[in-house]
Amino acid sequence: MDEILAKPDPARLNTALYPHHVVIPTRYGDLDPNAHINNVAMAAIIQDARIRFHADSTFNQKGHGHGVIVASFAIEYLASAQYPAPIDLYAAITRVGRSSFAMVQLAVQDDVPVTYAETTIVWVPDERPEPLPEDFVAGAPKWMIRA
Repeated sequence: MDEILAKPDPARLNTALYPHHVVIPTRYGDLDPNAHINNVAMAAIIQDARIRFHADSTFNQKGHGHGVIVASFAIEYLASAQYPAPIDLYAAITRVGRSSFAMVQLAVQDDVPVTYAETTIVWVPDERPEPLPEDFVAGAPKWMIRA
């Protein structure tokens, strides 16, 4: 693997801070011409892990996951990911607002951080932002990033 390129807050690279973890397999079709996992494929891997987070957290209960939009999504590519090793994805909520929440995700492969992503998600069940579901807000502390 290459050296770490970007420099997010070093504390956010500690996997112990994240309450959610899934393992996503890499695919040969995810490779770029340099035999690294393509940046677009990495974004899709992060999205897959985010959807799994919604399924495991209180957010996707009672159909809550069907009225959301991603308002912002930023990825920092830290190192090259390789095929065929799987990628460990860690996720946590960092902020809960009235109609949106923010989350962070850390992708690690072979104990090396490869990407860090921040996403803001807005609850839009009827084509305009509405207050987050009360049960999601009540359950969110379990999924917050640890201090």
